[in-house]
Amino acid sequence: MVGEFGGGSNITLRELARRLECAHTSIYNYFATLDTLLDEAAAESIRRMREKLVQQVEGSCSETIINYTQRLFDYIAGHKGEYILLWFEGRLRSGSASHRGLVRPEKLFIASIAALLGTGTDERCVQDAASLLQCYFHGEVSKYVFGAAECGKDEIKERIKRNTLMILESIQCTKKITKRTQH
Repeated sequence: MVGEFGGGSNITLRELARRLECAHTSIYNYFATLDTLLDEAAAESIRRMREKLVQQVEGSCSETIINYTQRLFDYIAGHKGEYILLWFEGRLRSGSASHRGLVRPEKLFIASIAALLGTGTDERCVQDAASLLQCYFHGEVSKYVFGAAECGKDEIKERIKRNTLMILESIQCTKKITKRTQH
């Protein structure tokens, strides 16, 4: 339902109750505030996204990262409202009981990419590369989610794949150059 509203900021308890066919006061039996309800929705979104992305992939580091970004894009394309809720509305507040053990989506993305890149690479370089990939990916996905992309879903996925490979190749070249200059 978050997707139908374009994120959480456009949801009202009255509209939510109308769609659930209950009194808006009934929602307070389960959630103290609309913010609490949206925070719980964000936590559930992270859990579902993580579940979908945790699949192991055989192949090289590059193939694994490409597969990861493609699965993440597919998930987001099917859950645009959740993407807005998580990335743009910052619904994951620290201290909420339901969020213990959850990582903000961009940190989850960076940590996942860093883990895939990590073999034999300087930790700072891995974090920088993962951040670069995350920023690029987030930009492409944002254009798609908000209808600003100049092409369709399949073309965006192909562009993400092509440019992610280019970024990964640049990282590999940097690693080789760094190793040569250190000797």
